[in-house]
Amino acid sequence: MAIVIIEPNEGSEFHPISLTRMVWDIRAGAFTFRERFEKQFGDVRIYSSRFGKMPWSSIYENIDRFAEREGINGLVNAACVLPFDFKWENGVIYTDSSERMIGVFSPEMGRPDIEAFAENDTAYFSAKYKKHVLSDALLIGNLTDIVKKNPAAIELDMKYFSGNGEFHSPKRGVYIHDSADVQEFTSLQPGESSIVIDKRAKVRPFSIIDGPAYIGENALIDGAKIRAGTAVGRYCRIGGEVEESVIEDYSNKHHEGFIGHSYIGSWVNIGAIATTSDLKNNYGNIRLEIDGRTVETGVNKFGSVICDYTKIGIGMMLNTGTVIAPGCNLFQEYVSLPKYIPPFSWGSKGIYDRVKFIEDLRRIMKRRGHDLTHSEELIINNI
Repeated sequence: MAIVIIEPNEGSEFHPISLTRMVWDIRAGAFTFRERFEKQFGDVRIYSSRFGKMPWSSIYENIDRFAEREGINGLVNAACVLPFDFKWENGVIYTDSSERMIGVFSPEMGRPDIEAFAENDTAYFSAKYKKHVLSDALLIGNLTDIVKKNPAAIELDMKYFSGNGEFHSPKRGVYIHDSADVQEFTSLQPGESSIVIDKRAKVRPFSIIDGPAYIGENALIDGAKIRAGTAVGRYCRIGGEVEESVIEDYSNKHHEGFIGHSYIGSWVNIGAIATTSDLKNNYGNIRLEIDGRTVETGVNKFGSVICDYTKIGIGMMLNTGTVIAPGCNLFQEYVSLPKYIPPFSWGSKGIYDRVKFIEDLRRIMKRRGHDLTHSEELIINNI
């Protein structure tokens, strides 16, 4: 028995985050989508129509055999968070209230079903299966939903920890892994929700963590104020103040400054005092400008999207709704930045030389005992 998690629309709704990662490798809540599906279903295979295009065709050149092996029992949207206790019913297509597909389950499924699901062809499945609206699932429709729905995703993920014997609970709603180091003079305030501090994480004195919050493996919270709705990935170093944000693995925001209602990719470094604005002066709804298209957030609190491998210099002030594509190096020039900053920008006008970028990235990764993989280099060169 296995499921195939399927990337919707080649990840186009998650551009520019999806320039460097598949949608199932984006964090929402305590886990990436793929990590959570593996916990729920065990045998998980993957499919994207991007597999036929560079660089993904080289990275996933043998992947079709995973998707087409016998024994596929279900297809699931790669960008959804299912309830902890979800049990599928065969012969049913699950959707959200807008009829966007969440999953479909049947004893026998093959390539035509996979391709129809990838195209969100509800008519194809409605002719074969009965439909059920799954109201307690979270469907992450685009990059703004990663931030907006992250607090709810953290809440859904808490059941993976509340009954886990590797975690102890010094107070209601707080789950600390036995290998974590929560030092004196820290304040853990779950409120009506929960806080998880995962394996080998360290929380230094005078840190404040409000729930819901997830602190990932080997992360360092160094005198920081972690406000409600924040998920911090593995090996991150966090200081200053962070509110309702997602921070992927291996990123640093170690100094003073504010990050609010934002998405931060992997291998991002945010310099001292750098700050994101997450509220316009007129309290109006915030829109993003992404490579020539406008994305309405539908909310009046939204900060920045800062993609993988980007560096933000000291003292930088980012306006509400700033989107920074992968591989940028931004520093204080005393000019207003545009709303969308294309990949590998060097300041507001220059371009980060590709060879120099890869040299710098290898040096940065070495500091964390990590090597740039062949797949990562393929993706960078493709962009």
